[in-house]
Amino acid sequence: MRFLVLSMIITSAALGQGTDFSKVQIRVRHLGGSVHMLEGSGGNIAASVGEDGVALVDDQFAPLVPKIEAALRGLSSKPADVMVIPGHGPVTGVAELRKYRGMLEEVAAVVRKNLAAGKTLDQLRKENLLAPWESWGKGFVKADDFLAVMVEDLAKK
Repeated sequence: MRFLVLSMIITSAALGQGTDFSKVQIRVRHLGGSVHMLEGSGGNIAASVGEDGVALVDDQFAPLVPKIEAALRGLSSKPADVMVIPGHGPVTGVAELRKYRGMLEEVAAVVRKNLAAGKTLDQLRKENLLAPWESWGKGFVKADDFLAVMVEDLAKK
């Protein structure tokens, strides 16, 4: 299945706070011609299905990707091939998307470990906890804001 993601904002699970993604269902609605709408959580996804593949606009939340892929397999049997054209950040393809997700998982693990040790957000900021991932911080979300969202979300779990 060939996907062309036209608009994509990569978000961590922290930005989908309070959502139990395991309960989200992706519904496919045919809008006419080759255009479909996938309905889920956090907005809708437009999908144009053609002979050369599937063009997507939006991708919702990272934890929903397997469900979105399953819904798309019902629309097209094209082999998997992804081009990511991001709205923000350095992610430009599948390899970069995997690296980005890995970075998010690493940051979450480090933040979780520090919270379990009783550290506060202010302490984590002073320790420059995100320094190993500085190269990822060139987007529109500042490191302190990202850390605050991550701490807030992980503190609830």
